[in-house]
Amino acid sequence: MKQSPRVARPGDVCILLEPNINEIPRVRSLQRQLQASLGGHPQERVHFTCQRFGLPDDASLPLVLQALQKQLANVVPFPVHADCLQLVEHPFWEFCVLRWDLDRTQEMWCFAESVDRALVEVGMAPHYPCGDGWRPHVTALEAIASANGHHVNGTHRGQLLYTARRVALSQVMEGKRFEILATIELKETLALMR
Repeated sequence: MKQSPRVARPGDVCILLEPNINEIPRVRSLQRQLQASLGGHPQERVHFTCQRFGLPDDASLPLVLQALQKQLANVVPFPVHADCLQLVEHPFWEFCVLRWDLDRTQEMWCFAESVDRALVEVGMAPHYPCGDGWRPHVTALEAIASANGHHVNGTHRGQLLYTARRVALSQVMEGKRFEILATIELKETLALMR
């Protein structure tokens, strides 16, 4: 039986996939619609966590960045669509969240596989290996009173959330805070092969 990844802890680094700032208003509108019926508050930083890994020391960060830049050089921005809505108890935050589970498109699979290859190349073990159990999601609302067996109406299947345009490396700090260590912009067009 496959084991769930451990809960994030200080020092872990998350690889986030984010939209550009122009797409945030669309997501905020969707969050407000959901908040009106379920409460809670909108997730501030719109993203999905593609991967998480342990960073053994600060000297390893440049190696990870170099490997990611190499693996993602030909990855172009791609749409992020919802597959369904889920209310779940979140073990890290210790409260209930509403999330959009994402449609795992071919572009998303290719991106996730590239990220995994980059980490393995520099000796980092991915916490969410790409495969059947990989379930990417975007948190819509946080701190909902309780899931209480409540089922969210509607699947939101196919709802465009945003276009993935930027990769951010975010390190978990003490006190459930995060620090952005670096960002990588996805290219609008394919880079010329050399």
